[in-house]
Amino acid sequence: MKRTIFFTFLLLLLVLLTSCSSTNQYYMMKRAPSFEVTNIDIVQESGNSFINMIYGGMYYHNHSGFELDFDSTDIYYNMFMTDAISLNGFNFTGGIGINSSLTAEHDGLYKASYMASGDGVNNHEYYTSLFINENNQMNCETHHKMSAGGDIITVAGSCFINLNVGDKVSVRTVDKTAISTGNYYSANLNLLRIGN
Repeated sequence: MKRTIFFTFLLLLLVLLTSCSSTNQYYMMKRAPSFEVTNIDIVQESGNSFINMIYGGMYYHNHSGFELDFDSTDIYYNMFMTDAISLNGFNFTGGIGINSSLTAEHDGLYKASYMASGDGVNNHEYYTSLFINENNQMNCETHHKMSAGGDIITVAGSCFINLNVGDKVSVRTVDKTAISTGNYYSANLNLLRIGN
């Protein structure tokens, strides 16, 4: 009997959602059968529903490049970013020479994607990764051995990360071979909340 009532309620909710044609606020169940609800925005047009999510992005781009000094093979240097785009649930800290990050306003599981472009020294190995606060996320780390000095290369990664309110996410890189210099041309970080 309880399942029949639940499925009837669910069917009525689906009918209600598909019969509306403008922006409205609805309540969506997070878990059944406790009927916990979360307020979400849904826009419905021509039978398609669009749900507002938690997301954020930041980036840097300079065609001339910015010289980076790698003074240690053990320190991951912050890839500063100058601009933030599409912030919904994040705060941005950034600027030239500033340790840039996106700060989470909501706990959850996030899909992270990033890229960085630069050049460096022939036969040096460069690691690039995401950091949450001061902790390297090894599941997000990429490695690249420079085949020819002066070549501009792009590294990219995608991974899942768990964030708590107040966690700061940054992109960082290190020359693991030796002390050196390189040029930094661009970087981008995008975060999308996909679950609790």
